[in-house]
Amino acid sequence: MNYVVQPGDTLYAIAAKHGVSVQELIDVNGITDPAFLYVGQRLYIPVGGVADTYIVKSGDTLYGIAAAYNVSVSDIITLNNLTDPNMLYVGQQLKIPVPMEPGLETYVVQPGDTLYKIAQNFGVSVTDLIEANNITDASVLYVGQTLVIPMAPEEPEMGTYVVKAGDTLGAIARRSGISLEDLMAINNISDPNMIYVGQVLLVPVLPEEGLAYHIVKPGENIWQIARMYNVRARDLARLNNITDPRTLYVGQVLLIPEAVAAPEPEPEPEPEEVYYTVQEGDTFTSIAIQYGLTDPDLVELSEYNDMPLNAVLEPGTMLKIPPGLTEKFEM
Repeated sequence: MNYVVQPGDTLYAIAAKHGVSVQELIDVNGITDPAFLYVGQRLYIPVGGVADTYIVKSGDTLYGIAAAYNVSVSDIITLNNLTDPNMLYVGQQLKIPVPMEPGLETYVVQPGDTLYKIAQNFGVSVTDLIEANNITDASVLYVGQTLVIPMAPEEPEMGTYVVKAGDTLGAIARRSGISLEDLMAINNISDPNMIYVGQVLLVPVLPEEGLAYHIVKPGENIWQIARMYNVRARDLARLNNITDPRTLYVGQVLLIPEAVAAPEPEPEPEPEEVYYTVQEGDTFTSIAIQYGLTDPDLVELSEYNDMPLNAVLEPGTMLKIPPGLTEKFEM
């Protein structure tokens, strides 16, 4: 997929956002000076990174290799900086990109296409299409451009609820695991105070007791959602079969485990907050190197402090350390 460099971007931040390494970005884009990026620069992002290498054999074609690995020809061409896709030679080593994750597909722009037309054809919104492809100017499409098509949001199974005496719309929304705003929208209610006994409301059907729904909104991440419901991000990811927490998409429906107090007679004491004091010259990148943080660790650290990865850290600033990373900072 393609990414257009935005103000304040760094290679490290772009790599962390898309789950690839900085070296992969440098290699695939032929970058000679990693410190030199400019706003509007178009970078190719190897979605998922490099899965394998392949040694070209007699009779091979790019089409045949791409089909065997379930990837696109264009991704192999871009990942390997091939100028002439017909000039393969026996023994040539090709990098093979990771196949597109389930639920995502690509579309190659055709003459006469518009974002609205493409979005309509795939049943997604123009906004989601723009966000999935980091498009800064919705009017600029070019023939042959490869777009990532986001998964159409799943809707929870719907049931009905009959309003009883003493009910409020807010209480019904909480029991149904959705926001008051979503419940009002589903039922075309303009005034949340105007419900009556016997009124039939559409509500989501929860798959089992103790679970609620959350529909991902723009700007949200798994750590923020976990804190919102007082659950652990790891439990939230495990319940929804999320292996990479950075792949949330707007409109995604997440199951939320109910935060229940432990049955022990005495609850475990809250862990003490751990802090790191910023030193002169520190950046998020240098802190990651110093303490052996992975890319997801670094993203979690920045999100936990509500700071972008490219933020300028002032000496003396106290960074809060997420509970899951405290051991690394105590070593």
